[in-house]
Amino acid sequence: NKIGHVKQQLGLPVYDPAREKEVLENVIQANPGPLPPDAIQRLFERVIDETRSLERQKYQRRTKQ
Repeated sequence: NKIGHVKQQLGLPVYDPAREKEVLENVIQANPGPLPPDAIQRLFERVIDETRSLERQKYQRRTKQ
């Protein structure tokens, strides 16, 4: 993924709690329903967590090469 590669080149961490908080706030505010805000937050936290896991795996593979 391009974002993960750019983060690696710039020395940025995979986990950026401030950015994740910003993303969650944005998706919660953009939610017209019917899901309540807490459900949207849990859903996107899961997506972010899985994406972060993939980024870490790719980073580890690149550093082993």
